[in-house]
Amino acid sequence: MAAVGEAPKQIIIIGGGITGLSAAFYMRKLLDGQQMSAEITLIEKSSSLGGKIKTLRRDGFLIEQGPDSFMARKQPILDLTRELGLEPELVAANPKAKANYILHKGRLHQMPMGLMLGIPTEVTPFMKTGLGDAKALSLQATFPQFRQLEQRHRSLILGMLASKKQAREMPKELPEIARRSLFLTFKGGLGSLIERLDEQLCSIRRLTGQAVKEVRREGQRYRVRLEHGEELQADGVIMALPAYETAVLLEGSAGMQVQTQGSIQALRGIPYVSVANIALAFKPQDIKLPLSGFGFVVPRSEGRLITACTWTSSKWLHTAPNGHVLLRAYIGHAGAQAWAKLTDRELLDAVRQDLQAIMGIKAEPLFTELTRWERSMPQYPVGHLEQLARLREGLAASHPGLWLCGSGYEGVGLPDCIGQGRRAAEALLLFFKQ
Repeated sequence: MAAVGEAPKQIIIIGGGITGLSAAFYMRKLLDGQQMSAEITLIEKSSSLGGKIKTLRRDGFLIEQGPDSFMARKQPILDLTRELGLEPELVAANPKAKANYILHKGRLHQMPMGLMLGIPTEVTPFMKTGLGDAKALSLQATFPQFRQLEQRHRSLILGMLASKKQAREMPKELPEIARRSLFLTFKGGLGSLIERLDEQLCSIRRLTGQAVKEVRREGQRYRVRLEHGEELQADGVIMALPAYETAVLLEGSAGMQVQTQGSIQALRGIPYVSVANIALAFKPQDIKLPLSGFGFVVPRSEGRLITACTWTSSKWLHTAPNGHVLLRAYIGHAGAQAWAKLTDRELLDAVRQDLQAIMGIKAEPLFTELTRWERSMPQYPVGHLEQLARLREGLAASHPGLWLCGSGYEGVGLPDCIGQGRRAAEALLLFFKQ
């Protein structure tokens, strides 16, 4: 509890995506638990909260314009779901749609049953697939997880066995639904998570539609200047922004060592890939291909615009009204960003051409929804975590009470971002108690 006459701590959280919202939620919870007086301000440059989590409800369809699910056995998102009272809203992927496909030489081939989340857990099924001559496939482009397993476990076979063992060793506190499915979402879409967080954070100050232009350490506090000229003072700051935006705000800050400045410049250099997705609604008679799985992936060697297609209404039975089909095609990967210069019409035409060639779909869709995400997917360079550790060490010395978190740092998945937001709140509370 704050001492008599002591002003409440001022905390600023920059970024209103899932990481920033999680940081705000846990910051408020931790402060209340310690009976510490503090005022939290959340700043988001766009007009709405949630970042890349956007659920569109249209004509009975449930359309995810960002991520569509999360890994069921990741504890941070399960904890947050429980704390928000959303556990009854969890939905598992359709257990009857287990097949996944890969495009090879223009044809869809079923992925081996020994793959779990794209990671091989059994050798024999993979070797028996009809994907052609393994020497002709780019292992890293087609199955990048193979390379990761090989590096982590010294050999591919040892990696497969380790993955299989990990899949069997599930934490006891997992809800039953998470034991039955590899992926989960919510009945009302992932937007339900943002809506519930928004409700829980009604007591904090929100500033939306304003970008932060400067974060500067002054004495024992921070000065945060907004684009419209308003200046705020803070005792602690959590920056839940893309790495390149954080770098711009911190470059040139007084008191930093040369090594820390170098680490910040490395943040600016983390490449971010732009991606897009297009949701397409059809009648079942428009699609002749049996939709018996989650969808398919497209290796770069196939020369297609789309990188994958989810058969959304097959994977998630609640996403389309009866008598309708919902697909979602994905565009964009590292090294192929020319598509970003295409118009929406050109993108849609190219995606429909790909779907006609791969799935035989010639019909006009009932409707389409195109969503672009510019510079949204960080590509961690070699040595990233070591560079991040040096940056954190430097900031602890020159900018105590400032914490960085988000997809540009320690994982891009929703559970990873939620976990980072929580750790940022815990770190800031520890700083205040010193």
